[in-house]
Amino acid sequence: MGSAYPRPHTTTNVFIINSTHKLINYLLQQFISKTFK
Repeated sequence: MGSAYPRPHTTTNVFIINSTHKLINYLLQQFISKTFK
């Protein structure tokens, strides 16, 4: 991903995207565990 966006501020954007992705995955796991229990 870094090669596609060689700008300096990209690392911050990637970090934010990764954090948001992890948060969404966590919420999805919580929702699934509550739904199927």
